[in-house]
Amino acid sequence: MPFPWLFNRRPTPQPEERSAFANLVAPSYGGERVPPSQADRNTAVSRCVQLISNDLAKVPIRIMRAEGNAKVESSNPLISLLRKSPNVDQSAFEFRRWMTATFLIYGNSYAFIQRNGRDEVLQIIPFQPGTVSVQLSPTSGNVIYNHATMGQLAPEEILHFRFSALGDDSMVEAYSPIVRARDALGLARSQEKAGASTYKNAATPRMSLSHPGVLSDRSAQRLAEQFSQAHSGPDSAGKAIVLEEGMTAQVLSPLSLESAQWLAAREFSLQEVSRIYAVPTPMIGENSKSTYSNVTQMVKGYIDQCLSHHASMWAAEVQYKLLSPDETLEHDLSFVQRGTFSDEVASLNTAVVSGIMTPNECRARLGLNPIPGGDNLHTMPGSEILLEVEEDDDDRDAIDFGDD
Repeated sequence: MPFPWLFNRRPTPQPEERSAFANLVAPSYGGERVPPSQADRNTAVSRCVQLISNDLAKVPIRIMRAEGNAKVESSNPLISLLRKSPNVDQSAFEFRRWMTATFLIYGNSYAFIQRNGRDEVLQIIPFQPGTVSVQLSPTSGNVIYNHATMGQLAPEEILHFRFSALGDDSMVEAYSPIVRARDALGLARSQEKAGASTYKNAATPRMSLSHPGVLSDRSAQRLAEQFSQAHSGPDSAGKAIVLEEGMTAQVLSPLSLESAQWLAAREFSLQEVSRIYAVPTPMIGENSKSTYSNVTQMVKGYIDQCLSHHASMWAAEVQYKLLSPDETLEHDLSFVQRGTFSDEVASLNTAVVSGIMTPNECRARLGLNPIPGGDNLHTMPGSEILLEVEEDDDDRDAIDFGDD
């Protein structure tokens, strides 16, 4: 575990602290408790968390600076931390994946911003879930972060990512999606236990044993336990049943998983997880309604309704805590939607011919080295878009699309 000195838990939280972790093990209507620390036992939750966190960690990022009406890539040294290694123990990919996966499960993820005397960022160190709590100052109303071993930390020392805007009364911490959806996930765990129990006892149908005499409660219990031990489980399939003292056995109507609509219920639980994280069901392994024609729209919906939201939250927090007001963090989410090589080449060729991108920009997207003369825009006659603005047309300036 990285940074063990940061991950010690405080044994007794302060009463004034507001924490969205207070209800982590709240029971569900299904009777099963699903704390966030065990949420990844649900394969659908595990797949959603892995998919989102890996996708956000792998896409290219850059820091852009506003210059008039245009944007240029910034030379801010912070980009080196975010692209290579935010701290001595993690690569950029591991850090971004860790932070995203943590707030997807626990609702919040925190990292300590270590600065030197010149206020330059040296490291960004993640905190273990549950070691940070939040309180509001009763006098100023400012937010104060409390770490288990480091004590009080100012907001500008903490990078704080949230799953959603829904949270406690302080509106600082977000609720865990696992806690908010505990009834749906509790039902899913109950279904798993029911299925496991059915398969465990698959060799023994539901039966009633009848004895001609009168058995005491202790004898009846011992007889039932002996019968279950001898004939339960898949290894006992086909074993002969030996009855003594005139006993008879009667097979009751079996309660199969099919008659209980277990598979349909499991499919519904998977859809519930899909709704929690806004991940299309085919992307987490449920392909009954997916077709070849809707795959592109499915990926687009995943980017628009899921990834873009988390990327915007990352960008807003990084800009607020680490960048100047004229700088922004941008994620290239088109990297997730890349098609076949031939499709990508065709679209990039259209971009070059239309004067939208230079050849070297297109080659960079394909992972190729630049070529001489490839930094100029090229357009074919009739393919470019011209905007003509009259000189006296409300005194508006023509739109500058860049140098030819």
